[in-house]
Amino acid sequence: MNIKSVIGLAAVTVVLASGCSTQSKKPEQTGAVGNGEHSHGSETHTHSGLPGHNHGGSASGSGNGNSNGSGGSGSSNGGGLAGSGSGQVPHYDGINNGQGGAFGSGSGYAGNTKGSYTPADLRDNRSILAQRIIYFDYNQSSISPKYRQILDAHASLLNDFPQLNVRLEGHADERGSREYNVALSERRAFSVLDYMKVKGAKQSQADVVGYGEEIPATFGHGENSWGKNRRVEIVYAGE
Repeated sequence: MNIKSVIGLAAVTVVLASGCSTQSKKPEQTGAVGNGEHSHGSETHTHSGLPGHNHGGSASGSGNGNSNGSGGSGSSNGGGLAGSGSGQVPHYDGINNGQGGAFGSGSGYAGNTKGSYTPADLRDNRSILAQRIIYFDYNQSSISPKYRQILDAHASLLNDFPQLNVRLEGHADERGSREYNVALSERRAFSVLDYMKVKGAKQSQADVVGYGEEIPATFGHGENSWGKNRRVEIVYAGE
């Protein structure tokens, strides 16, 4: 074997060895996925892949039988709403979405607080039915006992007038990620729906939408504003 043959054989061996080494090398794994923690100001929210990455709110039709909100989330621009399928609802002129708050002695409301209600009570600022905003503690979706009498009255009205429909609009303050706040505001709205169902309202009479922080009731970066933005508004069809 001459020198040229030896050199050529050595070169082939080196190329083959290099090729085997390249094929056995695996690509590096990057970009691990985990829980997201979003800190805004002095408070922190932690979440894990919550749905609702949208602009304007997550809407759920109440006729799907799902009361936890997990199956009804959707993406929409401007807060889309899935209908309950209950048909056209009469329009009651002059219905006015009153401010929320606890109802009790000394509140100035002289309307009917027990017994039967009628849609006319929705137009009476003295009625407990003028109270249509339920407020929530920070990062909570449970209903405070001070709002139960208000919800009892609305549930009674819906039970007595099955043609009435409401939209339960959940909201959150500005802290936390958009995804987290949409899911939280939807849970708040479902808490109101679940309570009123126990008191006689039907699920088919209500739709739920979670707006997150997209529609604040007031602007500001302190608890005075945040507390007014953590809310569910009860909006009757035709308002």
